[in-house]
Amino acid sequence: MPIKRIPFPKIRIVDHVGAALKGKSSELKQAKQNQQQLKEEAAREEAEQSPCLFNLKWAYEEAATRDSQLEEKLMMTTEVKGIDDGETIVFAVYQKAEKADEEDLFLAEAEGKVSDHKASAEWAFKQDDMSKKSEEVTGSEEMDLGNYYFTVRYE
Repeated sequence: MPIKRIPFPKIRIVDHVGAALKGKSSELKQAKQNQQQLKEEAAREEAEQSPCLFNLKWAYEEAATRDSQLEEKLMMTTEVKGIDDGETIVFAVYQKAEKADEEDLFLAEAEGKVSDHKASAEWAFKQDDMSKKSEEVTGSEEMDLGNYYFTVRYE
């Protein structure tokens, strides 16, 4: 169990009086110092912790039409650890290469801000733009998200 989650008991005046009557005041002081030391070590470890981005998710949805073309949105989210609120996270979208010896195709970047240990960014695109960038026009009107992925980075 992480030290931060240990429910250390509060040392009350009654505890001090009871320890004094039993002749164990020094043990109570030592226990209080040990608790404080553990709390400080946990806070220090948390502060030194390297940034961590995990639990990446995305949601795809059709948006409103504009200029007779359907605009679509991709909402990308990640959970963060060790990164302060207000910091910027960069999301990059790629299309997988069809052949193993080719590089994946970079499509776009979007930025999101960290808030409450999460960051998200929205990327609006047109299906036609995706087809042009991939250099392959398919007859399908649905977007296959299995051919796309995104990465996140914190700088």
